Amino acid sequence: MPWTDENGITWTWDIVEEGKARILSVGMDEEYPLEEVVRIVVPSKIKGYDVAVIGESAMAGLGISEVVLPDTIETIDDCAFEKNQFLDFI
Repeated sequence: MPWTDENGITWTWDIVEEGKARILSVGMDEEYPLEEVVRIVVPSKIKGYDVAVIGESAMAGLGISEVVLPDTIETIDDCAFEKNQFLDFI
């Protein structure tokens, strides 16, 4: 299910269990291309669900250098951030 935050970032997500969401992928609208974004702030909630999981390859290859995770994150799946050669901070 796609959801777009106030910064124009579109989060594709699903429900992993009652009250908890998993991020499946990240994208941007045409006005703000993702290539120009170097810092991603993962939301703590999407439509009332706690963001608890960053899914497999969810943010792979985006060219980001920093990711800010909320306290609600419980699991980061394999390869969630792979191929982000400039990623310095999580």
